[in-house]
Amino acid sequence: MEQTEYRQPAGLWVIAAAQACERGAYYMMRAVLVLHLVYALKMQNHEAAKIYGFFTAANMMGGSAAGVLGGFLGDLVGHKPMALISGILIAAGLFIMGGGSMGAVMCGLGLLAAGGGIFRVATHTLAGLLYPKNDARRDGGFTYLYLAVNLGAFAGPFLIGRGDNFVMYFRMAGFIMLAGIILFAVLSRFIKPADTEDSLPAQTAGFNGAGFAAVAALTFAVILLSTFIAEAPADFMNVFVRESTERIIGRLEIPASWFQIINPLFTMLLAFIMPWIYIMRAAKGKNNTAGRLVWSFILSAAGCAVMLVAAAAAGAGKVTPLFIITAYAAFAAAELFIMPVLFSLITNNAPQKHAGMFVGTALLIWRLVATGLGRLLTIYSERITQGTPAAFGLLLAAALCSAAVTYGLVKLLKPYLNPRN
Repeated sequence: MEQTEYRQPAGLWVIAAAQACERGAYYMMRAVLVLHLVYALKMQNHEAAKIYGFFTAANMMGGSAAGVLGGFLGDLVGHKPMALISGILIAAGLFIMGGGSMGAVMCGLGLLAAGGGIFRVATHTLAGLLYPKNDARRDGGFTYLYLAVNLGAFAGPFLIGRGDNFVMYFRMAGFIMLAGIILFAVLSRFIKPADTEDSLPAQTAGFNGAGFAAVAALTFAVILLSTFIAEAPADFMNVFVRESTERIIGRLEIPASWFQIINPLFTMLLAFIMPWIYIMRAAKGKNNTAGRLVWSFILSAAGCAVMLVAAAAAGAGKVTPLFIITAYAAFAAAELFIMPVLFSLITNNAPQKHAGMFVGTALLIWRLVATGLGRLLTIYSERITQGTPAAFGLLLAAALCSAAVTYGLVKLLKPYLNPRN
């Protein structure tokens, strides 16, 4: 029977605070990394860009591989110790970067990549274990975590002031991460698994090969499709806002870059609302996690349709910014139906004994697909005129096809997923 309680587990807020600190520290470091390389270490811009790109790749791929190992170890020794150890690695890496030298920076970045991958798997696994299988609060819980991550990423760079003392910000980021880990350690008693192996059916407690294959296939397909649908519109809209949108109010011209704030603001606003909607639908017996993945593409299609109309209207002159605001609202809602819902789906189908390994492997698949497709998108963006009706029309068709493909996959794989999915 589904759980229809409104209140989230207390442990969720502990994990959310730790994740917000980790993301805040990471984005603070990232905001000054290239500046430190260029102005403090006197590197050429292209050399600094190479190091930044290498770290990004290592953080994506190496960190994800470390996450699989961390998930395996977490299944053996516990995910709380792995979260603490990985958090300490991240803080140590940031403090080492505070040394300022090239060697210190490279050593610190290595620790950040490894620690970050393990930390993500450990905290998401712990969050999944807070809920009984098929608990209706799970989707909302991961939406709150997504909100915490975005708040941390949003706040981190804003703590940076003026001046060239970049190593100070590396150390400040280290203290932010350390604060998150101390908070996690002190309040970790609230992070309690809802199920025990004795309370679960054998197929849920142990490894379920069919369920793993179903989740892996759905994760692969959704990330493959959503990376294209989510990333390409942002590139096209940046050009459209600058060249084809009315941005003058009275005597004030609104910078095109300000419009990029709309999406995260809508994301954070909707993240407060969606968990309550999930619970209310569950109380009526209408709760389908996998089905929400289909809605993510329908909402993306709606946003692309709005931009298609705007691009067509732009032929007669600049268009109202209401088109941009409406499209960003649709894309923000679509985003909340992808990342948090996928994490909910993954953890709900993760076997109790192998939850960390299950989550770590799913995240590795996620990173592999997103990274590979991201490179193809770079080529794609260079070959199509940005911000034209043809561009948004192509994205609209792709979103609708993605919705149809995902719907078919959900129907096909549903027998292998846990009942509520």
